Amino acid sequence: MHEKLDIAHRDLKPENILVNDDLHVKLIDFDSCIEIKNNDHYPIFGTKSYRCPSSSLHYDVIKGDIYSLGIKFFVGQMAALIMFNSQNFILSQVVNPAEVTVFNIAKKLFGLPLMCFMIVLTPYWSAITAAYTKDELYLNLE
Repeated sequence: MHEKLDIAHRDLKPENILVNDDLHVKLIDFDSCIEIKNNDHYPIFGTKSYRCPSSSLHYDVIKGDIYSLGIKFFVGQMAALIMFNSQNFILSQVVNPAEVTVFNIAKKLFGLPLMCFMIVLTPYWSAITAAYTKDELYLNLE
């Protein structure tokens, strides 16, 4: 949006980001958008908890939008970390701490086929993505 349209959103937050069924990201609430001219500094705008801490009376809107997006990725990563790594703690509290080791061994063994599959698939994924972006992907589905 910054490079193609010279527009800064200035209020990126989870409530203003939608994802449709095809996993395309859509932005909403363009009331705070401004046109960027020569990367000047503009008055502060947006939700306080998602703004740059370095913003004073005026701030660089591109850096502000990037910082705001980075906060969202950070919160998402922390939520995933808590969600996927709290199982050992919960298991030790509910069952028995000795069962955590058995659970982790079984989890690693059951995850081994998926890991091997991903090792084989990763180079193909990159090649298919590159071909798709260059519009060179031809599928013969006959």
